[in-house]
Amino acid sequence: MEGEALIKDGEQKSKEHPSPKPMVRPETELVRELFSISGSEALKRVLDLDDPDRIIQEMNRVDFFWLVKKIGEEDSLPLLNMASPEQWEYLLDMELWQRDRIDLDQATDWLGRMRQADPGRFVGWLLSHGESLAYYYFFKNVHVEVRNKDEAYDLTNKFITLN
Repeated sequence: MEGEALIKDGEQKSKEHPSPKPMVRPETELVRELFSISGSEALKRVLDLDDPDRIIQEMNRVDFFWLVKKIGEEDSLPLLNMASPEQWEYLLDMELWQRDRIDLDQATDWLGRMRQADPGRFVGWLLSHGESLAYYYFFKNVHVEVRNKDEAYDLTNKFITLN
């Protein structure tokens, strides 16, 4: 019976055009699952996925940030390795800024984690997307002294030389 209306629970529905079921994207279900289990279980679940890199890179950057926080900063290296540049930038924006200033200690920690996670990609990112951060970070943290050939120098263990 074409166009026949059905009455169910006080609602009128058409056989031709049934009400669409709300579609939940698989990533959303996965995110819900990951946030309902412990951090170590969430990391294991992500690493056990068929294509974890793709799934992580398709994840909303806010969800990615909170997943890193749930898993733990030190344990999140595999996630950082899989993350997109946009996810890295969002994470750094959330972690490094204290009001209108960059927390250099946090910058040291997070840049170190990113370097550990994927050294080659980190250098590429630092020279492109992260260039302004790199300039600022090195400006605030690198101390350069040039000496004459006949000058003696005494460096503490915190410094290195490039001869």
